[in-house]
Amino acid sequence: MDLRYTRSGSTRVGGNVALGAGLLIALLMVSPENPQTGGYVLAGALVLTGVGLRVEAALIALHEQRGGR
Repeated sequence: MDLRYTRSGSTRVGGNVALGAGLLIALLMVSPENPQTGGYVLAGALVLTGVGLRVEAALIALHEQRGGR
């Protein structure tokens, strides 16, 4: 079992979950009669975290392909 492959895959899954949760929160907060900013802040933080995790997973996979340690 390659530890880096496991780390890359789990990081990618974590990023997907964070992105999905952030987008779901943003969609549920859409309400024209009662706007609240707290939900959008949380959704934005989750989306940024998800994007960061996906970028990290891509860099780990790229480093793996080039034969790095």
